[in-house]
Amino acid sequence: MGHQKAIFNTDYVHYKYLEYSVYEGDFKDVCQDILSVHETSNALIAFGKTLSQKLFSESTPDDLKDFEEITGDKYFPQTQRDVFIWIHGKTIGDVFDRARSIDNALPKNASLKLEKDGFVYHDSRDLTGFVDGSANPQGEKALDAALIPSGPAKGGSILLTQQWNHKLDMFAVMPTTEQEKVIGRTKPDSIEFTDENMPENSHVAKTDIKGTKIYRRSTPFGNLQEHGLYFMAFSCETERFTKQLQSMAGSQGNYDRIMDFSTPVSSSYFFCPSEELLKDIAQS
Repeated sequence: MGHQKAIFNTDYVHYKYLEYSVYEGDFKDVCQDILSVHETSNALIAFGKTLSQKLFSESTPDDLKDFEEITGDKYFPQTQRDVFIWIHGKTIGDVFDRARSIDNALPKNASLKLEKDGFVYHDSRDLTGFVDGSANPQGEKALDAALIPSGPAKGGSILLTQQWNHKLDMFAVMPTTEQEKVIGRTKPDSIEFTDENMPENSHVAKTDIKGTKIYRRSTPFGNLQEHGLYFMAFSCETERFTKQLQSMAGSQGNYDRIMDFSTPVSSSYFFCPSEELLKDIAQS
């Protein structure tokens, strides 16, 4: 089954992230909109567990679950939503127009809980100035990491979304060499530290766990009053996210030092169905 093309499309520089609470309803129009002939690569839709089970029944991944809060020395909150929509565009106007079209096609009981505008920052950097997603798998490895390989949910993906609010002033006052220790990479050219020089509580050390490769599509968001990273990543299984987040929170050992300078304020899991499953909904 074919995956939603937006997962791997990197041709755009403006994004909108929409999270809704809506437990039931007719999604025929919105699925048709996202699958429209000339627009299949610039919008994506995904569903929380409850709605996925109603819409897709046995095609829902067995390991899909609602996000549960994760605690350790640091904390990941649970803000599970029912529908996630991700829109791409070459201009802010294009993104806005597409968002209105899709929002108008949603069931009337859809309640918008989160709306963030994302953008490519310089050469794909986070607002901290570090390149984001340096370790993303490429080619076939990206497909293997992101997509469910077999079964009724084949071609779909498990999606994690999180809003992270940065404390840029706190981070910026540190020398670059100290910032690099927080991340585990050099700032100008994103070269990963060697094993002997990698701090145990760096972001790289806490997330580079064997067998947990994921495919990230995060971007910065915000304005002068609130800004940070809208984190989103795709995986063939939920457990990969769980292991990384528990490691970051310090459930066992040190917590990820990046969490001293950025705070997660939302977390949800979604099922991103294949285009075939979306067509079934659109034609029902």
